[in-house]
Formats: sequence, structure tokens, C-alpha cells
Amino acid sequence: MRAPGEAPGGSFAQAMAGRAPQAQPRGGGQRRGGGQASPQAQAQGPPVQPLQPPAQPVAPPVQPPVQSAGEPMDMGAVRKALPQQMAVATQKRTPFPQRPAYGQLGRPINLLANHFEIQVPSGDVYHYDVTVLSPSKQEAKVADEKKMRCLSTRINRLVIENLVAKYRGELNRCLPVFDGRKNLYTRKVLPFKERTFKVPFKEDEREQEFVVTIQYAATVNLDALHAVYQGRTRVVPQEVIQALDIIMRHGPCVTLTPVGRSIFLPPHQGEDSAIGGGHEVWFGYYTSVRPAQWKPMVNIDRSATAFYEAIPVLEFMVEVLSEGQQRRLSLQEIRALDRSQCIKLSKELATLRVKVLHLSYPRKYRVTKVTQQSAQQLEFNLDDGSRVSVASYFRQKYPKFMQYPHLPCIQAGTPARPVYLPLETCHIVEGQPYRRKLSERMTTNMIRRTAQPPQQRFRSIQSSVQDLVQRNKPFLDEFGIKVSTKPTELKGRVLDPPSLTFYQNQTVKPRDGVWDLRNSKLFNAKPMENWVLLSCGCRTRRDEEDNLIGMFKQVGSSLGMRVSDPLDRLTEDPTRTPILRTLQALKARHPTLELIVVLLGRSACYADIKEAAEVKLGIRTQCILQNNATRKCNPALVSNLCLKINAKLGGINNGLLPQEKPAIFAKPLIIIGADVTHPAPGDR
Repeated sequence: MRAPGEAPGGSFAQAMAGRAPQAQPRGGGQRRGGGQASPQAQAQGPPVQPLQPPAQPVAPPVQPPVQSAGEPMDMGAVRKALPQQMAVATQKRTPFPQRPAYGQLGRPINLLANHFEIQVPSGDVYHYDVTVLSPSKQEAKVADEKKMRCLSTRINRLVIENLVAKYRGELNRCLPVFDGRKNLYTRKVLPFKERTFKVPFKEDEREQEFVVTIQYAATVNLDALHAVYQGRTRVVPQEVIQALDIIMRHGPCVTLTPVGRSIFLPPHQGEDSAIGGGHEVWFGYYTSVRPAQWKPMVNIDRSATAFYEAIPVLEFMVEVLSEGQQRRLSLQEIRALDRSQCIKLSKELATLRVKVLHLSYPRKYRVTKVTQQSAQQLEFNLDDGSRVSVASYFRQKYPKFMQYPHLPCIQAGTPARPVYLPLETCHIVEGQPYRRKLSERMTTNMIRRTAQPPQQRFRSIQSSVQDLVQRNKPFLDEFGIKVSTKPTELKGRVLDPPSLTFYQNQTVKPRDGVWDLRNSKLFNAKPMENWVLLSCGCRTRRDEEDNLIGMFKQVGSSLGMRVSDPLDRLTEDPTRTPILRTLQALKARHPTLELIVVLLGRSACYADIKEAAEVKLGIRTQCILQNNATRKCNPALVSNLCLKINAKLGGINNGLLPQEKPAIFAKPLIIIGADVTHPAPGDR
């Protein structure tokens, strides 16, 4: 072992190529829809109908005969060696959809869409395959499926920036764009088919030399996109869309923090962005080039996701251990960590990058884990063979950084050569997205921070366009691309809402998307008879349960839905008894059981309940958060629950007037809605 935090050990590239946390949309980090209308309406108008999203970048197989690395060629020879036209048989092609007609119904409305026109020049751009290697020959790249590991792509981008600055003359004075992984594009052809460069790179006062190989991959003809809009073909060239996407994102990705298809900016100084647990919300924007019906557009939308706060690790520890507590703990209260607390903190810190404060020079480490032993218990060997505790070592060499010897240490380095760092010496590096599922409190705070009125959100989108164009100007100019900062103006139609029919042909006309169910009974109400009330992972008082049952009876009666007393009431802890076993016992005890109303506590898992009841046992369930069922129980909430339960029991809540039914309903029809989500790692 080596002295804590001093001997560098291991290559810089290996350390930087390690895993970084992924953003969680799932807790927050998700782009909310592909389009955003103006304050007048949330719909996008008819003309803008984007096609399928571009295919993931692939390295085309077309290559000229390989020349020895580093051997220069004159430009004429290069042009002759390159194929005149890119082979398109292997490229993913999307047929351009033909719009059948324009609708006529509804009230006209002027709309603004968050699609911004792109003017694409004619001619070719050149696609090159890039490999970035460290001296140890470990490729500094990120696998396509690991899109959230943005720190490695950051190193790749910076290495390419250094390469362009040093070898600009040997790159035909080109200003290339790069996707951070394998794909590089230039407007002018490079004077070689394949070449290897040695690129110096310096960070944290540590110098490293990378080996970069650039190899010709394909020629991308931009005129193939113009041919679509000129009516000469209906096939959308996805290789052009891919190139435009990378060009549009390159500048911001170099100066900001890319995560997936979004680009994020750190919070402004003094801005309250914390969401709890040592995390904060970062805002940014999503970009995607879309071939619209009459011209190519870039779709820009506002994004938000959770990042780790750039705070001292001691402060982060307090935040993590305070999660789920009634109040925030103080550092003075935490005298030592037990095994479960060490494991919890280790899970949160593992793979994070931290910088140390006790050295006179900047140094960063990637966390392996948090030790079970405290700094005063943990020992290591010095160069002379003697053993010393981490606490004693730091008291002697860095006395200012050993105030909490009872706390554990961060372990970095390798298993063979670990580095032990007291928590108080470490500070979390900025710009690391949070990849796990957000806690309930963090989710609530995330929603509160990101909720915006449409007008404010659209202003944010327009500001994002300005930022994109400004940061990307040198590269847009290089490729001859112009981006409008004006949102697309188009015509929309506000359709009249259909009249809804209820019991005994009572008709209700919705207004502004809502309707009043008071004095209306459901079209076909089913009785709520054979049901059970299950408190899962929480404890409710008898009077709270009585209030909920009474509310179901009262509201159900007003809707024409007969609600009986539950067959049973019980409380179960899913951490002690598997939920499947609990539900199997319920079904055996009550053979006529049709519905389980589940009150969910903190420890209950919604996914486990749904799988056990509805997939394995065939029992319908209606889950309600305990807080909603007790503190927030009111007629409006229970009315919505009754609508859901009636549909689950086979009832019909409302119908449509026969004369207002669209022609598509002339034959039996089923409408299926699907919501595509991308859960975070660990989200069930």
C-alpha cells in the first residue's frame, strides 16, 4: 500500500475512463416531450411532422484502400482515392411520409412550435472514424449503451480539441466536429486516408499523451437531403441527419456537460437548486435534427436532471444519512458510522470523482468504496515497512485535515494498491450526473423545481436556441449551416370537445378539458363488493381507515356505484413477509376476492405489488399513497379513484353521443395508449 493520497500510481487515462454516474430521468432528468407550443396552445400545428429519430451512429463499411499510417498524400490523389458517392445500401433509410390531407374541423389558432429552421448547404461532408488511446493502449471511449458516462467522452472531446489546435495545418485547416466517441466530420477532405497523431493533454497539473488515429469512413452527400424536398426521392438519408445532429451539438458539448442527447449548464451562483440527499437540479436543453414536411428543423426542448452537488464529502455524508429522517442531522451528531451507514454512503459515493484538499497541487480520484473501519482503525504500510493508522499519518503530515478520526475513509486506487483518504480531505467534483432512482423527497423537490408555466418554459427554449447558436457559431460557419432563432409559426385547430353521456343518457359538455361529475352517475357502474383494504409498509389508524371507507361509500353512491364494507383489513410489512405470500394467503382466505385497495408506505414496492397481484394471481388492485388516503382524503380524490376502480371492475364511466362519434367507431375499435419511459438503474 502507499501513503494516502500522495503517490499517483496508475495511468491518468485509466482513472478518467472509469464509470461516472448516470442521470436519472427517472427521477427527473427526462425531456418532457418532443415539442412545446406557445402559451396559446400545447399542440403542435399540422405542417411539422417529424420523422423517426436518427439511427445511432454507425461506422459505414465503405473505405478506400488503406495507406500506411502517417503517409501524406496530395489533395488530388486523396480525392481520386475516395469513392465519388457513398454506398447507401447499408445505411438506414426512412421513407418520407406523405400527408394525405389537411383537416377542416375546429377553430383556427396561430401556434409557435419549438422547431427552428436549418439552412443546409450543398456538397459533401467527410466522415472519419476516430480511435483515442492512452499510452497503455486502453481505448478512452464510451460504449454506446453507456450514454450517461459523460466524463470519458469529455476527455475524448478535449483530446480532439488539442489535436485540432496542434495539427490544424495538417488537417487542411479544417475545423472538425466530433461526437465524443468514434465519429468525426469535416467540411473539407483531409489530406490522408488514415493517420495517427500523438496529442499532449494536461489536467490537474498532470501531463499525459494520447494516441489518436483518424481513418476515412465515408463521404456524406448533403444534396441527398435536398433531393427529398425537391420531390426527387422520398427516402430520407439518415447519414445526413446523423452528421447534422453531431454538427449542431459539437460546440455546446465541448463547453458544457452533455448527458445523453441533452446538454446541461451548472446552476447560477446563489440559485437554490438543491433537491436533497446531496443532489441538485441542472437545467439544459435537448437537441434533435428532424426532417419536417417542407424543410429540415432542429427541435430544441428544455431538459432537467439531477447532479451531485459539488460539496465537501462530509457535507454530502450528512445529506445522505439525513434522507428518510424527520429532520436534518448535524455533523456533530454523527460520532461514528455503523456498518449499514457505511454501506449506504459507499453506494452513493462509489464511482464518483473527488478532489483532495490536503495537497499543494490539484489531484482527483475515483471512489472505489467507503471503508468499514474508521481512520483511526485503518492501517497501512509505510515505505520503511512500519504500519501506521490513517489518522496518525494525517495528524503528523496534515494536522488541519484530521478533525474526525472516528469517521471512515474513502478508498480509491486499485485493490492491489489502495489509496485511503479521510472524508474531510475530499470534495465532490462538479458536473457528475446522478444515475440512480430519486428518493420520494428528492422527486417531490425535483418536480417543484422544474414546474414552469408554458410561457416561461417557451422563453427558456428560446434562450437555449440563442445559447446553442452562440456556442456553436465557429462550427456552423465552418460547415455553412445557418440556424434560425425564430420558432416556427404555423396554423393549428382547436377541436370542439365531444359531448359525454352518463347514466340515463344524461349529457355533459366538457369545457377547457374538464367536466363536472356532480349530479351525474356513471354510464354503467359496477358494485365494489368483494374487496380488501391492505396497508402495505405503513400503519394506519382505525379511524383513518373508517374515514376512507366512508368516503368511498359516499362518493360511490353519488356516482351510482354501490360500495360495501371490505371483506378484511390488514397491515403487512413487505420487508418481512414477501408480498406474494401475503396476497396468496388473502386469496385463499377470501375466494371471491375481486379487488385489493393498497395503502402504500415508504417501504412498499408498487412494482412488486402489481406483479404479484395482477400478473401472478389475477387480482385487481388500486394503490393509494398512505398520505393521500389519510391526510389528503377528500371527495375529489376519491371520485377519481372510483372512476379507475369502476373501469377495472368492468364498468363504463361514460359514453359518446352517437351523432358525434367519428366514423372510425363504426366498427369495433380498441385504442391503446403507451407511455415510453426510461427508468433509472435500480428503479423497479
